[in-house]
Amino acid sequence: MVSCGRDVFLHHRDIHYNPAKHEHVKCPHQWEHSSFHRWIKEGVYRRDWLCQCRADSEPPDFEGISHSVGE
Repeated sequence: MVSCGRDVFLHHRDIHYNPAKHEHVKCPHQWEHSSFHRWIKEGVYRRDWLCQCRADSEPPDFEGISHSVGE
């Protein structure tokens, strides 16, 4: 259950990163079916948010959100 604005933010962050997390794509912007692209246009995210296209990039640590959303 989403209970506050922070929860909404954390859930959307997890949803938008899931295609990369589960190795369907390397970066969130590569998942064409995502609402992530609309959020870029609205200025919520930058296109390179959590981008792993560069070889020296490290994947984000979502350990905290995994516990809060039950994944």
